[in-house]
Parts: sequence; structure tokens; C-alpha cells
Amino acid sequence: MATVVRVNQQAGQRLAELGIDPAILRRAVEAGEMAGDACTEHDPPGFRGYTQWGVCSRMVRIGLAPLKWTRRNRQNLPLAVSPDGKMCITVATGDAATGIEEANPQTKNPRGIVTQAAIIENINQLFLFEEMEKERAERESEVRALTWILLFHRDRDIIRCELSLPRAWDQQGRVSEWEERLILEPVGIADVSRIMPEEQGPAIDVEVERKNVKEG
Repeated sequence: MATVVRVNQQAGQRLAELGIDPAILRRAVEAGEMAGDACTEHDPPGFRGYTQWGVCSRMVRIGLAPLKWTRRNRQNLPLAVSPDGKMCITVATGDAATGIEEANPQTKNPRGIVTQAAIIENINQLFLFEEMEKERAERESEVRALTWILLFHRDRDIIRCELSLPRAWDQQGRVSEWEERLILEPVGIADVSRIMPEEQGPAIDVEVERKNVKEG
């Protein structure tokens, strides 16, 4: 089954249909990269990747919260859930094919059983959507959430990213097949210099009182 790939205006239109501002996703990727770049060689192995993933996940939730999206943790898999409950977003690092229209990306690392269960649910729901064309009114209540993945991959001075709907994984457990891919505008590393307002600490004003010194 062919993957539907949308870029540029088509990707933007599809995201609008889903109720998502692509700028929210790109800012989340930026924030994750900033957090990762703050790590040092003194941190534990894997800390940079975990930090980048964790902050990106957090900022997706923060960015979508004003749009009435909610947060859910499915056995430690962090999700942002749409207001109607029919769509979830989680975050993963992608391989070098991420964000390339002609390529077929995979997650960089194997995914756990929770992600695999979500993909199985995606498959079931996609099949159900086809069946519902005849019985939509009676079976609408059976529809559950489709889980999308925000993939990101750093390539020199840019970070490529996409929001994609998985449908299968390979023998190593990496997500490898997609029903739909929405390719976002790459994030330039030069852009990763702004501190997100939510990440800033409160401003501190220090009052300096002039002290009068008596002349001798």
C-alpha cells in the first residue's frame, strides 16, 4: 500500500484539517535541540538523546494545550491527545531519511510494545474507516485514536522533521512503514537560539540604593 506524502502547502492544509499549527511542532523540535545541546560530556550515556526527546515531547503538549489538547501517558509513552480524542501525537528520533519526500524514514531506535500496540490500533482503525463508509452513523462511536509520530533528525545545520502516521515496524522493532507523512519545513540550527517563553525563568529586578557617603 502506497504512503500518502504531503509537503509544503498540501502538508499545511492537512495539518489545518487536523487542527494543528505546524509552528507548534517546529518550536517543539527547536526546544528539544536546544536542551540536547546544553548537555555535556559529563552527562550519562544516552542523556542527550533522552533530554532532547523529553523536552520535545513536553513542548508539543505545551504548544497544543491552548487548543484544548490534553496529555496522556500510556505506560510511559507520552501522548498529546486531540480535543475529540481521535488523534494522539508522540515523539521519536528518526533516521537520515526523515523529512525527505522521496525516502522512507524509520525511527532511529526500536520502539517498545506500547508503540507497537498503538500501531496495531492504527491498522484496526484505518480498516474500520473504510468499513464505516457504509455504516458511519451506527459505528461512529467505535472509532478510537490514531497515534501519529513527530519524527526529527539533525543533518548538519538543519533539523528535518515530519508528522507521520505509522502502520508497521521491522524485525528490529523500528517503525518502518507509514500510512501518511506530513513533511514540515526544516528547522535551521541558526534558529535554535531562541529560548522559549515557557522555558525561561522569571525576570529578576535588583534594586540598587545609592548610599550617601559623608565627606571627611
